[in-house]
Amino acid sequence: HGKDEIWLNGEPLEQKKFDVVIPRLHKDRAHGSRVLRHMAENLGAYCLQSGRAVDLVSDKFRTAQLLASKGIRVIKQFLCKTIDEDFDAIIEKLGGYPVIAKPVGGSQGKGIILLESPLSARHIIEYLLLEAKTAFLLQSFVETRTEKTGGTDLRLVLCNGKVISCMKRTAPAGSIKANLSINAVGEKYTPSKEILKMAVDAVDAVEGLTMAGIDIIVCNKTNKPYLVEINSAFGSKIVKVLNYNHWIDIVAFAANEAPKYRRSWEASEAEKREAQASNQQMKELVTACANDLQQARNSGADMKYAKRHFFDKYGPVVFDQALNEIDQRAAIKNNDPFSFIYDKIVHWKDLGYEHEIDKRAAELVPVYGKKVVDEALAMYAKMKKRKKETGLYI
Repeated sequence: HGKDEIWLNGEPLEQKKFDVVIPRLHKDRAHGSRVLRHMAENLGAYCLQSGRAVDLVSDKFRTAQLLASKGIRVIKQFLCKTIDEDFDAIIEKLGGYPVIAKPVGGSQGKGIILLESPLSARHIIEYLLLEAKTAFLLQSFVETRTEKTGGTDLRLVLCNGKVISCMKRTAPAGSIKANLSINAVGEKYTPSKEILKMAVDAVDAVEGLTMAGIDIIVCNKTNKPYLVEINSAFGSKIVKVLNYNHWIDIVAFAANEAPKYRRSWEASEAEKREAQASNQQMKELVTACANDLQQARNSGADMKYAKRHFFDKYGPVVFDQALNEIDQRAAIKNNDPFSFIYDKIVHWKDLGYEHEIDKRAAELVPVYGKKVVDEALAMYAKMKKRKKETGLYI
């Protein structure tokens, strides 16, 4: 009867003191996602993001794989672990230089590099592989810059399948990184229906992601939007840019959902406890039936009659499990799979399952091997023939 707890600064958190968890995991997301799973699954707290969802979106390539499988447009990309003879072919498939190199994880534009020539590309990639010792992404470069500005993108904040905030971010001239944390400028933006749908579909694709920040870029040449990234821990500078605090909406939604989640979790826990109690009662009945059968056998009783008696007393489910328990006891005691299988065949015959013996025996082959199962079946056939010829009971 273990107790589920989370400790902080040497003291256990009291689970009843919190009803809602709004994750803000920037560093060590692997550990944070474990804490989220514990809070939601073990302690019954309503979390706006599941640990599994945080794990998934922290990996840019896994996220792109999922989105592409759902028909959501993402940038063409390769996951690379080495430079080999295929490197030039990869660049060609990406549309040639320039291309983008970026880490699989990371945030706030850190580690994103524009590779503009074969020489610079190989130097930088070799550094990533030899010094950083990490896999990386190579992506097609989608142009969003203009003559007067750097790169642009859209940041949309979603909660419960709805876009509640949206801004356009513009990088300084010459830069491709449109993050507010590195001097980009934000402004209010009204997204098109296509972009709204893309953002909503992306969040819906990640199970357990009730709130998120979505980054989308729009190509200057084709005007096509591409979903770049799903952020579980999105920044709050958008609040100042838009002069609108979306956290009010998020907290209101969470406060409304938390009691529902708690009731559902408590009901689920109650069902588990009932199932555990029922399983314990079943185990006790199975053991009692097995003990009665063994006692009858040890006393020299007519086992055909005894089996019918205990079959009626305990019912077919308990009786069948009791026979298995007896077989397991014998196997453990004798370490004799042949006798174990032969006894099971005789049990099946006594219960009237003779027409199913071959089928049931076949189910034992993966565990005990075909050779020993065939030997037990052959012995049963031999003893059955002997009974027919001599009248002796098997």
